[in-house]
Amino acid sequence: MPRSTVHRIVHRVAEEVVAIRHQVIHLPNTPEDLEAVCRGFAGLARHRAFLKAAGAIDGCHVRIKPPSGPDGQCYRNRKLFPSIILQAVCDHQGRFIDTYVGWPGSVHDARVLRHSPLYRRSMYPPPGHFILADGGYPCLQHPLPLITPYKRPVRGVGAQRFNVHHSRARSIIERAFGMMKTRFRSIFLQALEVHHIFVPHVITACAILHNICLGVGDIMAPEDEHEEDDAEDEGEHGLETVSGAPWRDQLSAEVSALEEKPGSSQRHPGVHEGHSARLNLPPFSKSAHTTPRAVNKSSLYKGYNGELPDPSTLDPKAVYADFKPGSLPLICTMYLSPDKPLVDSIFGKVQAGSILSYQHPPPTPDGFITQKDAPPFPKVPPEGYQLKPTDYICANKPGTAASPLTVCDFVAVTPH
Repeated sequence: MPRSTVHRIVHRVAEEVVAIRHQVIHLPNTPEDLEAVCRGFAGLARHRAFLKAAGAIDGCHVRIKPPSGPDGQCYRNRKLFPSIILQAVCDHQGRFIDTYVGWPGSVHDARVLRHSPLYRRSMYPPPGHFILADGGYPCLQHPLPLITPYKRPVRGVGAQRFNVHHSRARSIIERAFGMMKTRFRSIFLQALEVHHIFVPHVITACAILHNICLGVGDIMAPEDEHEEDDAEDEGEHGLETVSGAPWRDQLSAEVSALEEKPGSSQRHPGVHEGHSARLNLPPFSKSAHTTPRAVNKSSLYKGYNGELPDPSTLDPKAVYADFKPGSLPLICTMYLSPDKPLVDSIFGKVQAGSILSYQHPPPTPDGFITQKDAPPFPKVPPEGYQLKPTDYICANKPGTAASPLTVCDFVAVTPH
């Protein structure tokens, strides 16, 4: 098939798919649909404090072949490969409800957000609701309610707990990007072989097909997870008109006041949860997250914050002196068979090969240790021998000494 024919077919199919964009990619139409989305995010976060979350937003870089000329450098992102940014908002099932694509990769996510119709029109979410975003976006209340996690280093147990629940719910947008990339490998896992002006049409068509597949139950596990943006920069400062930090503090206080047990809330059926959503994390406690004072640390006591016990308190020799090796408790046997020999350690006699035997050997005293069976030191000079001068002399001139190893040796012994 001629290349020009393939070109026309690709463009025609992409334009036909993009034509139905508003029928497939759209915001929740009814209050019932919005309530279902909010309940889904609360299920992902596993907390009722996120019942007002109406979406998750993030940006995705799609690799392209940059145009020639000086304008091509504008498409290089912070990872130094040319790309075009796809900004998307998804619901609790990973279905895109809003997309905005076309900006070059060098533009910050906050600037893309400021020029998007979602921000300028302020039509979604409804009052009292918010959209979850990562640290690359500003925390806003107006004109677009965005709730971001607390910046690192996170201070306070309440802020840490809030970030955990926030990450569980927000990561659905990353899994949505991952599912779309896995479904269309030839488009997203290598540079697009189309003109950079036509790239937004191809990306939008893939987002539409992604929603259609999810609508018919074709859920694909993402293999290429979207990389989380580690940047904590909030981008352009002029973007934040009304800060959402007080709202975030209120949600954090609600999370701390209404802490739920893991698994107590019902999860929405059909939601593909990531690794973080499947973790049953224990409730945070103040003692578990405070930095202990200067104490002795050991690899054997990683979970112990107090002073290490004295070795004499763990010495079982006196208590189990009358026990046979086969009947000693585990503190002595260390799960080894009774035929193992006993060796010395700082705790007394322990079995050879145990942890205590090679990590806590008996202390070595200062100075030299005399070998029990070592022969006595020889007497100087040896008995029955006498010293005689050697024929070699010491000289600085090369070649004077016949044997360098015995140049300075003036011991020539012969028996009487």
